[in-house]
Amino acid sequence: MAFRNSAMAPKSTLTSEQTELVGRFADPSLEFLGLTFDQVAQKIVGARPFANTSNGREFRRQAKLVFDRERPKLDLAHLEWKRRRLAESQENNLR
Repeated sequence: MAFRNSAMAPKSTLTSEQTELVGRFADPSLEFLGLTFDQVAQKIVGARPFANTSNGREFRRQAKLVFDRERPKLDLAHLEWKRRRLAESQENNLR
């Protein structure tokens, strides 16, 4: 898609590495239902995933959009049930 006016072109301030990392937020949003966005970001990117710069804020915004889009809208009762079930299965595996 070519833009005639460069002002209309989307502005992407993310590096290619950051763009790849944004895509990696889709699956963990489903795998770690009990974790918040920031906790998942620490698992994917590291201890301080988003720098306090304009680029870091844009990176966080894009990653959160992907995370929120992919995470199902579950009610709290369902999440509690899944957490208990997981804890029980882990307990049984230790025996």
